[in-house]
Amino acid sequence: IAKDLKKENIFFAGIDFIDQKLNGDINVTSPTGLKTLYDLSGKNLAKRMLNLGFYLSMSGIITFPKSNELRDIFSLAPIDQILVETDSPYLAPPPHRGKRNEPAYVALTAQKGAEIFNLSYEDFAFQVERNFEKLFSKAKSFRPAA
Repeated sequence: IAKDLKKENIFFAGIDFIDQKLNGDINVTSPTGLKTLYDLSGKNLAKRMLNLGFYLSMSGIITFPKSNELRDIFSLAPIDQILVETDSPYLAPPPHRGKRNEPAYVALTAQKGAEIFNLSYEDFAFQVERNFEKLFSKAKSFRPAA
């Protein structure tokens, strides 16, 4: 898919599509071999996608009190396949739940990620940054105009 579109990475948001349309025979590649998955719907699918080299991306949903199954899914993933996202303007983490999500709130999501992986916030943030730089290699050399 990514090669045909001349894109560096592959992103999947509609996991039900993957599960239903590909019937478990998932064979996706990108030129860099890097892929991102979010909107998880089960441990088995997450494990299959992780085995294919996908990254899992945490949104504010991970912080919701009733998201135990989602936290369990993330806890099974290798830390070097984890990302954190805002999903702005939706899914703000507590104490902002129900309000417009903002990029600044990603720190709250990352704090929950640190708890899931039993790491300090700083160590978790460092690892996620390394994961981001690997996945988005062009971003590391990007310098905004002054």
